[in-house]
Amino acid sequence: MVAEGVSMKEFARAMDYAYSHAWSLVRGRGRLSAEVVGRLLAAYGPEVAQLVSDALQGVVPAGQQKA
Repeated sequence: MVAEGVSMKEFARAMDYAYSHAWSLVRGRGRLSAEVVGRLLAAYGPEVAQLVSDALQGVVPAGQQKA
């Protein structure tokens, strides 16, 4: 499962990627680009796209920062 309630097959379909390419992204082997973030925005909305964009820039989400 990619995220709670989302299977890899559903993720690949929503992102309009081949199943194998979707897996490579999830495993961290695929190149995360502005295109990927754009597809996330279109498929899952701005909250998810912002989380991924922040992660690409090294920003840790609030509540997950070490004290």
